[in-house]
Amino acid sequence: MSEIYEQCRNIGLTDSQRAFSYMWGRADSWFSSAMTRQHERRISTESLLAFYFSLAEVRFSNLTAKQLGVISNLKSELWNEIASRVRP
Repeated sequence: MSEIYEQCRNIGLTDSQRAFSYMWGRADSWFSSAMTRQHERRISTESLLAFYFSLAEVRFSNLTAKQLGVISNLKSELWNEIASRVRP
């Protein structure tokens, strides 16, 4: 989780833990709380979907190749995790 945050911060998608939490469709303190409990719970499928769609809504016309690459990789990883949870 912290790696995803750092990737998003490094490419300018988020500038705070609060904003990052909103990208996941959660309250402003969600990320810091999730980091504290990261070994106790897995991230909900609902949160994964919210983050996936947050990434999908990023406007591509203003992005660098590096930003596009990070977003593409994150979306692929997210989708694979989501699919593994909903497939029978």
